[in-house]
Amino acid sequence: MNTDDKHDNLAELFRNFDPELHSDHSFMHDVQQRIEGVDMVRKECAKTRHATRYAVVAGIIAGFIAGVIATLTYPHLTAIATGISDTAVQSYETWTNTAAQILSVAFSIGSALGGYNLALKLFPTKG
Repeated sequence: MNTDDKHDNLAELFRNFDPELHSDHSFMHDVQQRIEGVDMVRKECAKTRHATRYAVVAGIIAGFIAGVIATLTYPHLTAIATGISDTAVQSYETWTNTAAQILSVAFSIGSALGGYNLALKLFPTKG
């Protein structure tokens, strides 16, 4: 097959090509629907981002407050851990400090997670 035959075949294909064109009104209607869909998704993402920011801030504040409370009550936590460790462990001084610190950290983490979950419920993303 030579180049003239290929050229003729291509020319024939383009001569017979008659694509179906939609009206301008139909095209604009489809574009408008797609733009509205994208805008709706963007608004929902903004609501979710907004609520999540509040929840993160609430979790941070709750964790900080719980950490301060745990630090202030550290002597009491040490006394509680000492009462537990008298019967369980020989070297209870190290155990007492470790147990008190674990209780403080657990309290802070639990408070932070609770504050985060509470804030997510108070600032719902739907609506």
